[in-house]
Amino acid sequence: MFVKLAQTALALGNLEIPEKCYQANKELEKLNFFYAATGATEKLQKMGQLAERLEDPMLKYNSSLLNSDASARVRCLVDAGQLALAYLTARTHNLTEMVEFIEQEMQDSTEIDAI
Repeated sequence: MFVKLAQTALALGNLEIPEKCYQANKELEKLNFFYAATGATEKLQKMGQLAERLEDPMLKYNSSLLNSDASARVRCLVDAGQLALAYLTARTHNLTEMVEFIEQEMQDSTEIDAI
């Protein structure tokens, strides 16, 4: 019911009703994108904080992408064990401290794998 209501309201140009529908259904991914598309940066940042509390890795990563927060994106990738992607992301965004930390983590994991 809420899904159809949200779709209809969006088609008619109403932006308040879809937000309420997404909140009611706890459709956090849709709500996250909705805030990005409508330019609600404060609400988008709150979604990032909510993702941290919920410990939802995909929502955290998407929030960091939509918020243009490179350091949060690197932390998400490190937490997910994606050290190579985290390293490339940190390197691309000139996050020197994170690059050094990830290099150390990668060396440690290489040493463990050799054992």
